[in-house]
Amino acid sequence: PKFEAVSTYLRLLSEMMSHQSGVICGDQMNTWIGLLRDPAIVRTNVVTPHIANVLVAYMTHIVRIRWEDVWDQNHSYASLIEASWDDEEEYEEWLGNLRSKATQLFRSIGATEPEISVTVVHSKLRNLMAAHSNGEPRDHLNTENNELTVKSTACCEFEGITQPLDNILHGLPSWAMDNGSYDEKRNKVRATIRPLLAEIASMIVNWNPNDVWLKFRRTTLLEALKHYWKYEATTLPSGVDSLLVYLNATDNPPKETPSMDVVGLRKKVGVSLVAVSKIV
Repeated sequence: PKFEAVSTYLRLLSEMMSHQSGVICGDQMNTWIGLLRDPAIVRTNVVTPHIANVLVAYMTHIVRIRWEDVWDQNHSYASLIEASWDDEEEYEEWLGNLRSKATQLFRSIGATEPEISVTVVHSKLRNLMAAHSNGEPRDHLNTENNELTVKSTACCEFEGITQPLDNILHGLPSWAMDNGSYDEKRNKVRATIRPLLAEIASMIVNWNPNDVWLKFRRTTLLEALKHYWKYEATTLPSGVDSLLVYLNATDNPPKETPSMDVVGLRKKVGVSLVAVSKIV
């Protein structure tokens, strides 16, 4: 009876997280982190049925809302958002806190539920590639060259997948990716997630966007793969080659003095190369 009561309570919490206001997710963060940090609770598997819902909810709400869409009432939930936060400053502070705490949550989910976490993040990345890999719907463009800007929907969406991917890959237990000999249960999980991880790496390495800001987003995703490349380096050379090419990125059309966006991309590439070299 106690197990059923706890399970019912957790189901209620996870179902509440489908609400469109991110405040509900934010308020539950410490609860889920605490549950996943308790080995006794994790062993009971009482949390497992709800992890996918929890992960999807947090991956949804760490995507930045464009506040001008709220001001102009162009956002589908503008009234709800205005009721949740007083202004953009309060929202940005909330989002920063959510992302900071989510690091621990995503790592814990990766560590305790590797199969669920990899399956969810794989599905999310595949859907993003299908919907936005060429910058679709190509909104909020730079009027000078019709390139995407940091506020374009595609850029916002790809920014949102970077943290979950990095944190989950970082949190995955070594047995989920190495070639060691383990019990049947672990071997089964590893056999399931290895092809998904390979496909995640392949999607990112083979993606070749034209817009500077999408190149920036791809750079952050390539950097996240460092945790995977530590165990499986098949796509590492291609990934590093892509980063090296971006070191010489130019504007479109080229300018005598590179734009701040291109300078930012080059700097990020340098940081990412160093981050990869420290682990791989």
